[in-house]
Formats: sequence, structure tokens, C-alpha cells
Amino acid sequence: MAFMGMNMAGAAGGMNAQNLYQMGAQQPAAQPAPASAPAPAEWTCSCGQTGNTGKFCANCGSPKPDSAPAKCSQCGWTPDDPAHPPKFCPECGKPFGQ
Repeated sequence: MAFMGMNMAGAAGGMNAQNLYQMGAQQPAAQPAPASAPAPAEWTCSCGQTGNTGKFCANCGSPKPDSAPAKCSQCGWTPDDPAHPPKFCPECGKPFGQ
């Protein structure tokens, strides 16, 4: 008896569960767009292997060299934090990494 009362309440309100199921089945499932990852930066090893993208050389296994220079190539000035050197040497003005 209790379930019959629920059906009557649904019919009185104009709601039909079967119609809801059909509407849900007709809607296409929304799929998230795949995130595109940036291409890894390639580097060349001292052994001559080109196209390395990981932390180690695919040919000899040497670690990837640090991208930041430890000192100025012109005057020899060294930054306090070698991981974050300035863009230009404060002593001679030469750009770092050149």
C-alpha cells in the first residue's frame, strides 16, 4: 500500500520516473578535454647524445647539467644563490649563460 501511495503522488505532480530515465539516457555524457602537457625541453649531453628529455642521458647515464651558471664567464663573480642567478652580472653587466 505504501508504494502505491508514492506512485500516486508522483502521478499527481506530473512526474514520471520512466520519463526521467529516458531523458538521462538521451543526454550525451560530458567528457573532460584531455590536458595537453608542454613538450619537455631537450638537452644535449657532453657525450654527444642529443634529444635527451629526462634528468639523465639516454646514452651514458650522466645527469642533466644545471641550466644556471655558477659564475660569470667574464669576470668570475658568483651569485649568493646559484639556483637563482640574476639575468645580468652586477659587476660587469654581462648576461648570465652567455
